Amino acid sequence: AKKQAEAKKQAEAKKQAEAKKQAEAKKQAEAKKQAEVEEDRRRKEKALEDAFKQAEAEARALEELERKEEAELALLNALASEKAAANVLDAMTTRITRAWRRPVAFKGGLEVYLKMSLASNGELVGVRVVKTSGDVLFDRSALTAVNRAAPFDEVKQFDAATFEEKFRSLTVKFRPED
Repeated sequence: AKKQAEAKKQAEAKKQAEAKKQAEAKKQAEAKKQAEVEEDRRRKEKALEDAFKQAEAEARALEELERKEEAELALLNALASEKAAANVLDAMTTRITRAWRRPVAFKGGLEVYLKMSLASNGELVGVRVVKTSGDVLFDRSALTAVNRAAPFDEVKQFDAATFEEKFRSLTVKFRPED
């Protein structure tokens, strides 16, 4: 009986040791699984964070590209506006020259600077000599030519800002060819 009790005790101890071993193995397996789940979550979180950073970088690059394109377009528009303004100024000067009547005693090689004030509809508001040629008759004939050439309808094509900058008040050099 003693042997049987001893065997039963050993079997019980073995059973408890086995149960403890299984519980420990189960605990380790759960801990390992939890660690894997946590690692997987961290990987996914990092991938999401990386994707977000990539998307932000791409958005910034796209915004920068759009800003550059807008700046280039603004520059092209400004250049086109400058060229158009220069062409209109040339056309105005040509019209003034065509409207000019040569004074009887005109000796050639003279030039006079005239300050013109225009309304947005191209009407001449005023004109005056800002740098004389030294010949009163020539200067007067240039003023008369400007009045004859007016109105300058060419300026109507420009927006208000360009008109104000380029044509509201402008100085032209009048130097007819001999």
